[in-house]
Amino acid sequence: KTKSIPRFLDEKDITKLLNWMRDNSKSFKSLQILILTEILYATGLRVSELVKLKISAISDDIKNLHITGKGNKDRVVPIGEYAQKLLKNYLYQVKEKYSKKYEEGNHQKWLFPNTKSHITRQTFYTKLKDAAVKSNISSNKISPHVLRHAFASHMLKNGADLKVIQQLLGHEDISTVEIYTHVNMR
Repeated sequence: KTKSIPRFLDEKDITKLLNWMRDNSKSFKSLQILILTEILYATGLRVSELVKLKISAISDDIKNLHITGKGNKDRVVPIGEYAQKLLKNYLYQVKEKYSKKYEEGNHQKWLFPNTKSHITRQTFYTKLKDAAVKSNISSNKISPHVLRHAFASHMLKNGADLKVIQQLLGHEDISTVEIYTHVNMR
């Protein structure tokens, strides 16, 4: 059975996108999209895992995320130093913005809250595409899943072991991640 080669952004486009987002993250919502994108690219999480993260999923030292993935399987995913720094600042802002809801016990303590619960996959997808267009990247070249593929491809290109990538992505079978070896041969 042939597998199609996944689409992903090259490191230059990722840098261009993240730089634009950093330069334009003045509001809480734009900062939230930046953090979502940084964490997605830094960890390779599935978008559904990402948007549903609770503050309690973050380790006390802000170095790891505890993820409950597909099939209720748990894994621990490390966060890079830059993403840790951004996340620490963002956590302070989330707690400030939603402190009343937390005190009343009416909130799930989502890491990426919106007015009712947590940001949706669709909202993130739309905001990510908007940011891509504004940073001169074609909107049909990007999606949260494309960033997940970029994470895996760039990790492999920079020397990460296929088995490690498999564990970080939360795949049960190594053959699922072997496709990235073909991506990096191009």
